[in-house]
Amino acid sequence: DSYNDFKINNSLYTFNVSTTEQLHYALERGVKPIIKDNTTAYVVYEKAKQVLREIISDDMNDTQKVMAIYDWLVMNVVYDNDLLKLLGNGSNNLYKYNGFYLEGVFLDNKAVCEGISKAMTVMCNIEGIPCVTVEGYQTQNPNGAGHAWNKVYINGDWYIVDATSGGTIVNDFEVLSYKFLFISEEEYSKQYTGNTFTDLKCEKTIDVYSLLGYEYQNNKYDFKIESQEELNNLVKYLYSGNDTNITIEFELAFNYGDSVIDEITKAFNANLIYGGYSYIDNGSIFMLIRK
Repeated sequence: DSYNDFKINNSLYTFNVSTTEQLHYALERGVKPIIKDNTTAYVVYEKAKQVLREIISDDMNDTQKVMAIYDWLVMNVVYDNDLLKLLGNGSNNLYKYNGFYLEGVFLDNKAVCEGISKAMTVMCNIEGIPCVTVEGYQTQNPNGAGHAWNKVYINGDWYIVDATSGGTIVNDFEVLSYKFLFISEEEYSKQYTGNTFTDLKCEKTIDVYSLLGYEYQNNKYDFKIESQEELNNLVKYLYSGNDTNITIEFELAFNYGDSVIDEITKAFNANLIYGGYSYIDNGSIFMLIRK
């Protein structure tokens, strides 16, 4: 609780801050904020650091730190659908609502994409990981509602991170998805196109599913599925307990033909499993939901 040796404290530059927008501005530029006491910016900054104390450890690399921040935002911040409706109705004075700002994330645990992406920027830069907030639009609907996400710099390369899209609704509850974590601009442009920070090129991806895994019957597996046998093991793991409404997201990295459903059926048959399931098919990224 007393840890305060954050990387941002080593910045050669400082910036006087009294609002959360100024806080975001300073941290996005890697500048140490000097914050007035008894301001909302002070409270928000302290809350952001407290979150980092809880989810970050010294033995993590930058990739793991960003993943931990991403997880926290997806699992702890509710998307503010009421504010989205107001936005769609063209209501006036929308920007008075917390959901657009850091207050929404750290004081209300409820925000829209703008607040969530600002929080990602703030927490990454406190940890000394360069990160910016990108504004843009739906690629297929440029005149529709805007969107905000992040570009984060790790090991010499920039990557797209979209924590807002990391929460997928399944059977009326939200689950964690890594489809929009550490991806390239080429891949992301299928959904969204940015109009800020266009000079920061995101040309690579990080294979998140090979970094994440599970342990079953004293063996360790990752979520990059490269054979029918690995898929069989994954299905067996999914049905090893008694709980339903469990999801597993994985990357399909073997030739499964026109549809993976045949392979899923083979995995069920191989394990003599007769339970129900549903799924979300995002091409090579697949989510299997136990019913």
